[in-house]
Amino acid sequence: MSENVLGMLPNQPEAPADRTCPTIAEFYAGKTVALTGGTGFLGQGVIEKLLRCCPEIKKIILFIRHKRNVEPKDRLSSLVGLSAFDNLWQIQPNFAEKLAFVSCDLEADDLGLSKEDRKTLQNEVNVFYHSAATLKFNEQLRLSFEVNVQCVRRLLKLCKGMHQLHAFVHVSTAYSHCNRYTIDEKVYDTSLDYHDLESSFHWMNDSMVEKITPDILGNRPNTYTLTKALAEDAVCRESGNLPICIVRPSMIIPAWQEPMPGWCTNLYGPTAFFVAYGKGVLRSVIADKKIVADLIPVDLVVNGVIAAALKTAVDHQLGERSGSIDSGKPADAVFTEDEMDVSSDSDMEAMVSIKHLVPIYNLTTGCHNPLYISDLVSFGKKWYSTYPLDPLRMPSITVTCNKYLHNASIILLQTLPAYIYDMVLALCNKRRKMVKLNSKLNAGMSVMEYFFTNEWRWKQDNTTKLQKSLTPKDQKNFNFDARCFSWSEQIKHYVIGTRQFLVKENMNEYPKARKAVDRLRMMARCVNILAAIGIYGVLSTTGISKFLWRVLTFLFSVLGFV
Repeated sequence: MSENVLGMLPNQPEAPADRTCPTIAEFYAGKTVALTGGTGFLGQGVIEKLLRCCPEIKKIILFIRHKRNVEPKDRLSSLVGLSAFDNLWQIQPNFAEKLAFVSCDLEADDLGLSKEDRKTLQNEVNVFYHSAATLKFNEQLRLSFEVNVQCVRRLLKLCKGMHQLHAFVHVSTAYSHCNRYTIDEKVYDTSLDYHDLESSFHWMNDSMVEKITPDILGNRPNTYTLTKALAEDAVCRESGNLPICIVRPSMIIPAWQEPMPGWCTNLYGPTAFFVAYGKGVLRSVIADKKIVADLIPVDLVVNGVIAAALKTAVDHQLGERSGSIDSGKPADAVFTEDEMDVSSDSDMEAMVSIKHLVPIYNLTTGCHNPLYISDLVSFGKKWYSTYPLDPLRMPSITVTCNKYLHNASIILLQTLPAYIYDMVLALCNKRRKMVKLNSKLNAGMSVMEYFFTNEWRWKQDNTTKLQKSLTPKDQKNFNFDARCFSWSEQIKHYVIGTRQFLVKENMNEYPKARKAVDRLRMMARCVNILAAIGIYGVLSTTGISKFLWRVLTFLFSVLGFV
């Protein structure tokens, strides 16, 4: 192991025979890390953990774009003031000095990098994380392809010019091959060549692309999962001899412990439904209570990503990617696009061999610490009753696989009240918001339905080996073992985190929120009683009630209850 690659200190004693990696802090000491998506949820977690637990790290360079007329420099200044870094300010008051940025446009052919920034990256970067992506599941196919696939290819090209690069970590998703129900730690054939899709986009207009999108998707649920699969294919085919790996997390949820319990920054995926339930505006969810909901706390993903970079660098240095494949080239050779053109059975076999060479880590919880949707619902109700949000309506939820019941519940219990609520707001000269919010919830439900009604099994042999390759101390400090936490406690942190970090309500006013929920519950009971009395009165005047009573008496007698 060379000292400059592994980050070992001079004159350090040899590692024990069973120790395959240096400590993570040793590896990152003196290194420059670059990452895309650094201002996002996962990116913030990675930055905070590296700075806090690898104090000798040299620099972290963020790829930051102009956004809503805000300069990258100003976005970086705002970033360090976010809640993710609250603890870090106490431990390392000068941590911001280790943060730098390059102005970029990941959708541009040259990534929007200046010559100076490109030179800096090529001369200084040792570890590269790519976590930027469009998280809009039903994004227009052309845009999703541009962000999730083309961006990866441009970054690979950039990284091939980095003279000191020791590891490239591509953050994908566990659902990239969700058209399979057993997913191993390997890249599968997508049955679609991204080169062909790229060529098609040159002559097709947007309406044509939209028209053929369902046929292109096939049995995949959305453009996000398809383009993430194509991105993995691009990583395998165009990474050449880069020290590279792919990390696939499942649905990322608020933190278990770090940087603080319940920490979160966005309302994507199940978190949006958690908040909507807590506020009382979500009334029905389509889900199969019997299946496992594969959710993973963000800090476990952060730890896995950081550890994967170390293992990739070590394995690459040790030559564990060496060997020959069917084409006769060594595994770390650079393959040209012509050589990667799969036109025969032998070419296909070579392509499969190359795909097996890229280490893949499935970061999921379902196999080792399963959370059934029924338990997720129970825990959510339990902890929101103890730690409620300030409610707009009394929290109540129906979880069903029956679309007819779901649609009826949405119309009667969610959509109609939303219109009534907005009418009241309009009369009070306040901005109407509930109908718009209801539309967003329904759109989100239509996207997430596929993931709440299907179940997958992810194999984790590589992930288990990665965990075991770390030193005992790192296994504790950079833990990504799904068995390290209980779901009841995690959902408790989750619920509290939504109030603290998302809706940002006063954490000292839980008693007030509980009283508000109790009042709404009492009001709901009164409304139900009055409605029942009114319905009974109508039915009794028409004689329908007597008929229904006779039907019920007959059924009970047949069943043997009377």
